[in-house]
Amino acid sequence: VVGNSVECSTTSPITCKYTIKNNDTKSIKVTFEKSKGAITDKESGFEQEIKNDTTTFSIKVTSSDGNKSNTYNFEITKKNLATDSTLKSLTLNGKEITLKADTPKYQTNVSFTTKKLEVKAIPNDEKAKVLDFKDNISSFDFYDNKKEIKIKVQAEDGSLSTYVLTVNKRDE
Repeated sequence: VVGNSVECSTTSPITCKYTIKNNDTKSIKVTFEKSKGAITDKESGFEQEIKNDTTTFSIKVTSSDGNKSNTYNFEITKKNLATDSTLKSLTLNGKEITLKADTPKYQTNVSFTTKKLEVKAIPNDEKAKVLDFKDNISSFDFYDNKKEIKIKVQAEDGSLSTYVLTVNKRDE
């Protein structure tokens, strides 16, 4: 597998397993080194199509004298990574902010006397994470009249959504 080594069992039947963590992988290039004089039923550098969640194929290696052969059975598992980088809920100082689909910007007002903001952001998918937040919570000092808070949610596959919460102090 390009750029990666595959560990194989040392007992017969020889089984080699590898997991791909990339939703877009359609094929892999298989390269290998064979012992001097060994004969294989496939040439090094062949492309193997990845069709399903698990793709299997074999490479038969025969000694140069033809007396001994081994078959290497490969099992390539494609782990589809979660792509959801949206928020399930967003709260500011304990008050829930109503989220709308495909809306990355929100605005709310707080009391003029508010000095601290606590933002809790919960991703829709349990495998996603809110970047720069500890346990999905972050606190901010709030001494100006307006604060813009960026909330970045990263899906398991690395895709990113950025939400912007603008907080204004209202006149009392």
